[in-house]
Amino acid sequence: MFQLTFFKQGSPPVNVLDGEEGILFVHQADGRATGDAFVLFSNDEDVSKALTKHKQCIGTRYIELFKSTTAEVLQVGGHAVLG
Repeated sequence: MFQLTFFKQGSPPVNVLDGEEGILFVHQADGRATGDAFVLFSNDEDVSKALTKHKQCIGTRYIELFKSTTAEVLQVGGHAVLG
């Protein structure tokens, strides 16, 4: 999975909580991807390291990273499908 490799490669490497299961893609009710995802980390140090990858690319796709809360994940989950 390219997304998991994005966090593990380069400097600094970042551990995603539960591997691929720690990346939650957001989908519309009809199943189409929104282009948004939430990535779970086990501690604040990994969050800080992950945020240093802001504005990098996965392949040709430009990635923006923002810190979010559990409440925000649940709010999005109420309007979309996470998976």
